[in-house]
Amino acid sequence: MKRSARLGIVIGGVAALGAAFALAGGGYSAFQSQSSPIQSPLSTATIQLSLSKSGSSGSLPIGASNLVPGDFVQREVVLQNTGTAPIGAVTLQVTNSATNALSTDATNGLQVSVQSCPATWMATPLSDGGFTYTCSTTPTNVVASEPIGTLGTPTPLSIPSIPVGGSDALVITRTLPTSAGNSFQNLQDTTTWTFTATQEAGSAS
Repeated sequence: MKRSARLGIVIGGVAALGAAFALAGGGYSAFQSQSSPIQSPLSTATIQLSLSKSGSSGSLPIGASNLVPGDFVQREVVLQNTGTAPIGAVTLQVTNSATNALSTDATNGLQVSVQSCPATWMATPLSDGGFTYTCSTTPTNVVASEPIGTLGTPTPLSIPSIPVGGSDALVITRTLPTSAGNSFQNLQDTTTWTFTATQEAGSAS
């Protein structure tokens, strides 16, 4: 009986001591120091593609009339990066106001090609008010000759990236093939050219 009483006292003493330690530990504190706040500004870039003339009156959007089989029409457009980030890729989408053989006949309808000049395009005026263009160096084929109807979905242009403030001068050629027959007489259409720019791939800053 006495042993049992002693054991009970010892166990009770240990429990009380643990409670005392817990109470003392909860009352401790630690020194702290906080730095001055540091502000880190951040903003996102702007992708802005602008179309402009190079100075010649033969630039888009001037149209053409009275075409006959074998005729071609050339127009210049300058892609300018007026945003705050490099442009990595550009696509071209062409839509037509009318649905006729000019855009639906892949063989005899209008054919489109696009070229870029690494230097300067030289414009030569024609008697009918149009222009032809030659590059002072070897031009680059941006879009090979394609039926205009195939450009109804965004088509990637084979051009290098355009840095901020940079530009790329393109000449678009539309050709009515010599194979276009009598059914092509008196056809009309209005072409809309839409260029879409995508930023260059992101990297560490």
